[in-house]
Amino acid sequence: MLEAFSAGVAVIANASGGTGELVADGVTGWLLAEDCSAGELAQALLDAAGDGEACVRRGAAGRERVRARHSLEGMAVRYLSILAGDDDTPHFSSEPTDVRSDLRPA
Repeated sequence: MLEAFSAGVAVIANASGGTGELVADGVTGWLLAEDCSAGELAQALLDAAGDGEACVRRGAAGRERVRARHSLEGMAVRYLSILAGDDDTPHFSSEPTDVRSDLRPA
């Protein structure tokens, strides 16, 4: 997704894994529910194909997001902000989590 954003391409994705942290629905692309249906995906594709202006606008916003947050300079600014305690973005907990309870036999 970062590559698409860097190229100014809007993204259509479901909110699986870290996707929801990258794609802002209506801003940098179309973010669907994690368990979206094939029909919902098809509708998002049709919506994007039918609205070139939205694609250009969302692609430009994605490019700006990559520049601001994921470029070397953007990451350095964010790290400095976090270290200074000025960043109010939620971060992962420093407390260990037992992920084994989520594991199921294959």
